[in-house]
Amino acid sequence: MSAAEPEPASHEDSPASASVQAALVAMASHTHPPGTTAGGVLGGRQILVVDDDKSLLHTVAKVLRSKGAGVLAAGSVSAAVFCLTRSTGPLDLVITDLRLPVASGRLILSAMRTSARQVPAIVMTAYATPALRDECLALGADAFIEKPFDATGLLAVTHSVLHARATRADAR
Repeated sequence: MSAAEPEPASHEDSPASASVQAALVAMASHTHPPGTTAGGVLGGRQILVVDDDKSLLHTVAKVLRSKGAGVLAAGSVSAAVFCLTRSTGPLDLVITDLRLPVASGRLILSAMRTSARQVPAIVMTAYATPALRDECLALGADAFIEKPFDATGLLAVTHSVLHARATRADAR
């Protein structure tokens, strides 16, 4: 299985998965972040999405693609780390679930910090606490989004992180 194809989910889906998927599908075709225009909002951006929930992984990828992004979908930490360390193509953002089998999304944040690539990251989880949010931000995440979320929320956070990164790069 290639890194671009999600691996089957290896544990039961979280209770939030069905509602997240339904909200994302319902809103993907007609929403966009405030201050942007529909279609092409993420045009040309390459985004790695990591989640072991296969249906959620496909749904998030579909939402991002509907806005013009290229998406690599990884169903495990090992597939994500492979994409981060072995892929030579451009990568503009990583969106990762925190709670994954075998290894945590924290490992992805760690791999990103030690990588030559300076890629921003968004952490998503259904098990959010303020302490966990602070920990992820301290590990290098640029944003934290709690499941369930809808397409508008996902796209707004994605746009915000990419815009902030571009603004910092322009300032250098």
